[in-house]
Amino acid sequence: MAVEIRLPQRGMGRSEATITHWHKAEGDLVEEGEVLVEYESSKVTEELRAPARGLLSRIFYHENEEAEVGEVLALIVSEDEAGAAASSGAPPMRKAAASQEATAAEAPARREVPLTSIRRHTAQRMIESLHTTAQLTLHTEVDVTATVDQHDARKADSRVTYTAILVKIVAAALQNHPLLNAVWNGESIILPGQINIGVAVALDQGLVVPVIRAADQKSLRQVHSELERLVEQARVGTLVPDDLADGTFTITHLGSYRVDAFTPILNPPQTAILGVGRIRKKPAAHNDTIALRPMMGLSLTFDHRVVDGAMSAAFLDQISLALEDARF
Repeated sequence: MAVEIRLPQRGMGRSEATITHWHKAEGDLVEEGEVLVEYESSKVTEELRAPARGLLSRIFYHENEEAEVGEVLALIVSEDEAGAAASSGAPPMRKAAASQEATAAEAPARREVPLTSIRRHTAQRMIESLHTTAQLTLHTEVDVTATVDQHDARKADSRVTYTAILVKIVAAALQNHPLLNAVWNGESIILPGQINIGVAVALDQGLVVPVIRAADQKSLRQVHSELERLVEQARVGTLVPDDLADGTFTITHLGSYRVDAFTPILNPPQTAILGVGRIRKKPAAHNDTIALRPMMGLSLTFDHRVVDGAMSAAFLDQISLALEDARF
């Protein structure tokens, strides 16, 4: 009897996933416990292992195709069953794959890039965000000379990133402005018990936002180490769902690009997101003179249903002053 390989449910909110890579082809021998297929779900890549030894007789969902939770992805049959099918004149197991290859060879030059689950998920969330929240963005520019000097003065083996510095500064500001860390649920405003800051990480497949939990309770060095771990896991595809859950505020940093300022979109159900531009030397007023100073653009998008402009401006002002004075 054939063994069905079904897409499992691993998370309350998941209903679908995109197949990203089959480790075996139709007709291949599979050992029990061997990694059979990889799939993307809720911005996380997961593996599915073979529950039994046998031949992979049929693949129903191929790479870049989307399957619903509970659907059969493939069938494994015993070697005896496969042999019986072959002697009865059944079509070769690889026929479907060969047919697909022939079709692909005859395809026109026009190319269609399939959506990854990360890109699809991001698109859905951003449309939902713009349609269901009252978003407003405040922009400012900060003289970060003191922060740059302190950052550069650290020894190479103990230097922390600007993103880690921003996480610590934002976490401290959220302690004084808890509504920027709140969640709107339609009936009330919920104040979470923790400050969990998500940091947007750009991947080829799309954007993921791993979360640094209890950021206000961690030292700058701890934040830096946690951020390094999460970014590396995001890049190699080993994040787990818990790494992306329970964020209460998001930072998105485009400082490595030639971007001075931008308007970030809220990451629902969060109330605010901070966009960070590059550090660029520009003429600026300093001690009643004009001098070249390193300047950083900050853009705070917030949900006006939860918090007003004056409180949001005060929050952004605290972040700006902390960067100007290198208080982190």
